[in-house]
Amino acid sequence: FSPSLFILSTVVSVSEQGWAVVDAGMKAVSLDSGAPRIVTLDTLKHVPNVEYICGGDEHGILKKTDGSPLRYSVGDMVLLQPGHCDPTVNLHDYFTVVSKRQAG
Repeated sequence: FSPSLFILSTVVSVSEQGWAVVDAGMKAVSLDSGAPRIVTLDTLKHVPNVEYICGGDEHGILKKTDGSPLRYSVGDMVLLQPGHCDPTVNLHDYFTVVSKRQAG
């Protein structure tokens, strides 16, 4: 099966050191089975060499693992693929279902 649960987050800050802060922390995505993977909005494929680091309850930090520059700007949307869906689902009151690229 293909992954079907994603958390849509937004870049709220970028640093000169090459990190990006997103608005999805431990209150948005469970970390009990590891950090979420970052996936592309258009193809839902894993973004290589970018890792999610816990930034607390409200934020996550995106960092390149290969030393190259991070290409995110404030306002960019980022999809996170949780490592464990059950506890992540438990954190949310409602969901938006997307089918064939149409939200409903």
